[in-house]
Amino acid sequence: MSGIELASELRESRTDLEIILYDRGPRILRNFPEKLSNYIAKWFRENNVNVVPNSLIDKVEQGTIYNNGTPEPVDIVVWTAGIQPVEIVRKLPIDTNKSGRVIVNQYHQVPTYKNVYVVGDCAALPHAPSAQLAEVQGDQIADVLKKQWNHEPLPEKMPELKVQGFLGSLGEKKGFAYIMDRTVTGRLAHILKSGVLWLYKYHNG
Repeated sequence: MSGIELASELRESRTDLEIILYDRGPRILRNFPEKLSNYIAKWFRENNVNVVPNSLIDKVEQGTIYNNGTPEPVDIVVWTAGIQPVEIVRKLPIDTNKSGRVIVNQYHQVPTYKNVYVVGDCAALPHAPSAQLAEVQGDQIADVLKKQWNHEPLPEKMPELKVQGFLGSLGEKKGFAYIMDRTVTGRLAHILKSGVLWLYKYHNG
């Protein structure tokens, strides 16, 4: 999401730049409703920001970026790509996905070592990594541990992992949000984002 916000801010401040946004997924914000993806994609089209889906940046050199092995000339690269697990986790002799995140069962355990739990950026989940998601995992793990300590059976199916949502801006006037399973776009989403930032600054002095 930081790449989306950065690209929009750059576009509004410099109309003379050619801006290319490389996205790993088939669409922007692939883990969230298509309505959000379509809204952001439309804003980028209208503002001449080129979005390249299904990207995999293999290497960056002076003046060149390699996307899926294909070299492409660039002047400046701003890297906002996500987070990977720490090295010690990536080298553990357990199953991981392509990103090096640990494959866990529904109880957030390593299947071959059920006394080991994995949360946050190190866990392979069908959601984008975030602090909110790690907190939800932590709550569920606490419930699992309580049941184990009390010699109670674990539920056949754990509750779905849900986060409260997120807010993002597109330049100075537009925005996008996903709050309690609802999508919000346009001016209202930007106002909500600005309000949250103000509250954050206020509480942190």
